Amino acid sequence: MAYVRIGSTGSCGGFLIREDVVATAAHCNCNLGDIFVYLGVQDLKKPDQNWQRIRARRWIQHPDFNNENFDNDIMLLKLWHSAELTEWVMPIPLPEANHHVSPGSECSVAGWGWTGVNTTTDKLHEAEQEVMSDGLCKERYKNYNPTTMLCAGNPHVMKSAFQVNIPPPGATGGSASCSRGR
Repeated sequence: MAYVRIGSTGSCGGFLIREDVVATAAHCNCNLGDIFVYLGVQDLKKPDQNWQRIRARRWIQHPDFNNENFDNDIMLLKLWHSAELTEWVMPIPLPEANHHVSPGSECSVAGWGWTGVNTTTDKLHEAEQEVMSDGLCKERYKNYNPTTMLCAGNPHVMKSAFQVNIPPPGATGGSASCSRGR
């Protein structure tokens, strides 16, 4: 996981996809100042020897990002130098082109931030979430687009993404990694 600090007030989650590239949410591009990426962070309040702080050299927003409905909400951050790969800092492999994640698959979601309706945490959390059917997601979310979005989190299971991170505005872009089937 990557903690993306934007200027002095903004933050988002992201993930390392290559030693020198981080993926995050396009809506995090607020032009609030320099962007720094923190890797190896377990607790935002407790800096330690595993942390790596690297400035982003440039950022590339998806050309078709729509700030109204969040279609194509992805941005790449090119880092000034490669991260040192360690036990705490490793790239997350991207799926192959045209790979479809089927309903029932488990996704691991991770991040910092909200852990309840009015509760936040500075500690990195991770949880498994079940991928839901496109039909169910279209019923529940008016802007759900199955060609560019993934819907996870069974409404009948008392395990909320709040246990991980449903980030507040200005603090989003967390990570999800999915397996095939259960």
